[in-house]
Amino acid sequence: MAIFTQQDVDALVAQYKAVSKDRYVKDDALRGLELKLAKNTGRATWTVYGRIRNSKNQRITLGKHPQLQLIDARIQAIVVLDQYDKGIDPIVQRRKEKQEQLDDADIEKRRKTSLREMLEHHITLKKLKAKTTYDYRNTFKVCFPNWLDKSIQDIDEYDVENSYESLLKTGKEFQTEKAFTYLNAVMNTATRRPIGSKTSNSKRLRYLDENPVDILKGKRNTYITLNKRRQDVLHGGYEGRLDEFLHLLTTSSHEQWKSSGGLDISPVFRDFAVVLLFTGIRMSEGLTLKWVDVHMDDPDP
Repeated sequence: MAIFTQQDVDALVAQYKAVSKDRYVKDDALRGLELKLAKNTGRATWTVYGRIRNSKNQRITLGKHPQLQLIDARIQAIVVLDQYDKGIDPIVQRRKEKQEQLDDADIEKRRKTSLREMLEHHITLKKLKAKTTYDYRNTFKVCFPNWLDKSIQDIDEYDVENSYESLLKTGKEFQTEKAFTYLNAVMNTATRRPIGSKTSNSKRLRYLDENPVDILKGKRNTYITLNKRRQDVLHGGYEGRLDEFLHLLTTSSHEQWKSSGGLDISPVFRDFAVVLLFTGIRMSEGLTLKWVDVHMDDPDP
């Protein structure tokens, strides 16, 4: 065929009739540029046919007609043919460029991820309960209000150290330690969370390389938060008094109930109080328990 014009291309596609095999029409203006016409549908696709010296021929797809017009197809074909002449495999080069685009997108995502976003990811990942979730969010709102919409990449060791010292000066030591315990957990999640999908051509990035809260190791009074945590077991100091309390709970006709004005405690409440006492669970957790879970001898009272 003679040198293509856009009108020639449009006419070929419009007048095409189904045949037994795909048809490739060469553009005489540029070596290797072809218009592929699908055998059944006549769908037109621009391709380049060529090879690197001393290697096999290969056909590379440029794009579909009419989205890719003739002039643009020629420009793309020139680039591919130039790569062949330089000994560059266009297919390998395309994969490399695509991977670089993905890597750039990952880097940009890493750069823009805020502390608020990472906090929400941490809450979801750890499946935190509603009460704990509220405590995390409220603590961050109170202690780190200026960091919530800040990129975690921009929260460095200097910021962490200064914030810790400033919060301590308010005299709220327990709140400070709890806040940085939570922050440390969220930042640890960021150091373990990968970005994108792993491929053979790139190193998998993570949202943080290092946890900036590590700068406080050896400086924090973590004992204060551990010491004030809810106790799950009974310990010393209650000898005698514990027996008396249990006796009060399990004796509905005890004299002390009468002296208190006839306080009436139902058997269900007494059982509930004993469960809370010996397990250390929260009231909200205890209220969700079923009888079969705690009364093994008689599951159907």
